[in-house]
Amino acid sequence: MLRGWWPASYDRLLDELIERHGKPSGTRQMIQVLALVRPHGHARLRAAIEQAVALGCADAAAIRHLITAADLVRARSEIIELGALSRFERPLPAMTDYDGLLSQEMA
Repeated sequence: MLRGWWPASYDRLLDELIERHGKPSGTRQMIQVLALVRPHGHARLRAAIEQAVALGCADAAAIRHLITAADLVRARSEIIELGALSRFERPLPAMTDYDGLLSQEMA
């Protein structure tokens, strides 16, 4: 293996990938993970791998998600005043009668 050539978290991830997916598939997934360094950089890849290892996650797709998760955060939009549309506002229905039906035993 490449022990000592990269961070220990990479070794732990590789071991978990091989244990979960078998040697051929686990190795292939590790290569896919390492290919993420080109578009995202070493620091982001290392952070994503360390987060995955801490979560007990051994899957290349999950690491792809973790490395891009920061890009997925969207700013919240401002609250919009409804103005004339507020006349269509209705109260929420009372669900207590239905909850009572759910608590009854079926005969």
